[in-house]
Amino acid sequence: MSTVLFFGSFNPFHNAHYKIARFVIENQLADNLWFIVSPHNPLKDTDILIDSNHRLKMLNLIVNKHSEFQVCDIEYHLSLPSFTVNTLKKLKELYPQINFDILIGSDSLDQIHLWKDYRFILEHYKLLVFPRQNNYKIPQQYCQYNIILLNTDVITLSSTFIREKAKKKEDISELIPECIYKYMKINSLM
Repeated sequence: MSTVLFFGSFNPFHNAHYKIARFVIENQLADNLWFIVSPHNPLKDTDILIDSNHRLKMLNLIVNKHSEFQVCDIEYHLSLPSFTVNTLKKLKELYPQINFDILIGSDSLDQIHLWKDYRFILEHYKLLVFPRQNNYKIPQQYCQYNIILLNTDVITLSSTFIREKAKKKEDISELIPECIYKYMKINSLM
C-alpha cells in the first residue's frame, strides 16, 4: 500500500476534509494519510490565510485522535511559495521506501496545468480525485495518466465558505470539528 498525501492550506480544516480523509482510509486506498500543510500556496492570496503555525496546530488536534493520519510540515522548511513538485521531490529524497499518492479535489485537477512541472507530477504519481461537482469526469487530456476518480459524495464545503460565514459572525460550529472550533474561538481566529 501507499501513503496518500493530502495537500492544502487547511484555512481552516473542516468536516469535508475530515470526511474525504476518512474515506481514503476506510476504503483501503492507503495505509495512512499525511496532511501536507501549505504555508503559502502560490495560487492563493496570502492575505486571507490564518497564521501557518495556527493551521499546523489545528491539524495536529485532528491527527492526535487518529493513528492513520499524520501532519507533515515539510513545506515549512522549503522555500516559499510552496510548489507541490518541490515537496514531492524532497519527500522522495527523505523517504525513498514510501510510495506516495496524491489526494486532490476535482477543482485542483482542473487547475493542474497551472502547477509548476505538473506533467512530472502526472507522470510519476497516482492521483486520487474527489468530486467537487456533480457528474464530474476526468478531463480527456489527463485520461492517460494514473488518475482515479473516487466514488464518494460530491464535496461542496470549502474553507472559503466557512471564512465568509465566520466574517459575518454566523455559526460555523457544525462545519468544522469541535476541537478546531474551540481552538479558533480561544485564539480569536474567527
